[in-house]
Amino acid sequence: MLSTEILCARDEKLIWERWVADCIMEPLLRSVNEQASRLPPIDMAVYMLNCIYDIYTCLSMY
Repeated sequence: MLSTEILCARDEKLIWERWVADCIMEPLLRSVNEQASRLPPIDMAVYMLNCIYDIYTCLSMY
């Protein structure tokens, strides 16, 4: 019984992570990339890294 509950909780977490990736991360990264594409190459890289780090920081709380 306990192992079934653990597997269900794990499956729910995987579903949640997939939803976050599909519905939030993809459009967000696409938008960040679009904004960064207007910058010079070095600025683009710094902007992308800063944005990705901010996203990581926000998601790491969950």
